[in-house]
Amino acid sequence: MEKVVVEVFVPTINKSYDFSIPCYMAVSDLTSLITKTINEHEGISINTEQTILCRSDTGEMIRNNCLVSQANIVDGSKVIIV
Repeated sequence: MEKVVVEVFVPTINKSYDFSIPCYMAVSDLTSLITKTINEHEGISINTEQTILCRSDTGEMIRNNCLVSQANIVDGSKVIIV
């Protein structure tokens, strides 16, 4: 099982987190996992259903209906969760 490490920036709390994720994971599942983890870790409430991932370098929204590998999320990618 191939995994990649992704840096996720959360602008609402101005913090970044590293996540090790499987390449075959759906982006929608990744977004939910990240949101739930941050909610638990920080004791905040980010709405999972209205959250999207964007590329840090371009601001481009990452489609929820594809796999991490199909979205070209590779080891070392940086994304923003909004």
